Amino acid sequence: STRRETSLNGGTPPGVLYRTTERHYADLFVEQGEIYFRPLTIYRAIEGSKQDEYEGSILAKPSRTIVELWDEVTRSYVAPLETSKATIVRSLCFPDEYYVTCFSHVSLVQHGSTTIEIFNAQEFASKLRISLSEQLGVELVFGDIVYYDPLQYIPEPHDAQAIAFFKRTIFRDEREYRLMFHLNSAARRSILRSGRKTNPKFEESLAHGLKIRVGSLKRFARVI
Repeated sequence: STRRETSLNGGTPPGVLYRTTERHYADLFVEQGEIYFRPLTIYRAIEGSKQDEYEGSILAKPSRTIVELWDEVTRSYVAPLETSKATIVRSLCFPDEYYVTCFSHVSLVQHGSTTIEIFNAQEFASKLRISLSEQLGVELVFGDIVYYDPLQYIPEPHDAQAIAFFKRTIFRDEREYRLMFHLNSAARRSILRSGRKTNPKFEESLAHGLKIRVGSLKRFARVI
């Protein structure tokens, strides 16, 4: 099998990105910079074509695999086991701590929906990175989704969080470009202590998503 890598923030975002949504949310995005980030785990349970039970995971089905087994009693590896078929799932630890917002390289027109065009994605990403750092104290990472066939090759992310930037080829028509940040328990406590989020149900609401406002995006985006 062939291995492929993905890198985050390895360069500037592409010049133009798109998102399809309802007109009300499109206007809020452009005029107020209202952006909704969802935890990765939402997409494991969401209904419809966007559901991905392996979101935040890498799935591999190699035709031949050598498995090394660790014996806790002897504290050593036992004889390797060779299998002709295997399913290997490599997942992020605590995927509910990773929040994403997604765009596309193509305008995916849907009946009754409105398209946002981000015509200066570099400046948009820069503004968003600064706002997230100031509001939440988190670091924004971004990059293309790499689509792979579990039967053909095993993705090789350069670090753990890069796992979130791989999806199976059944989703490749989305042509997704993803922006993400990690909001771990320490960061949540810091936000609450600083008073940046005063909602007493802040922790509870995080299970569904996190809405932020970065100010007008009219210099970077428009409704088309």
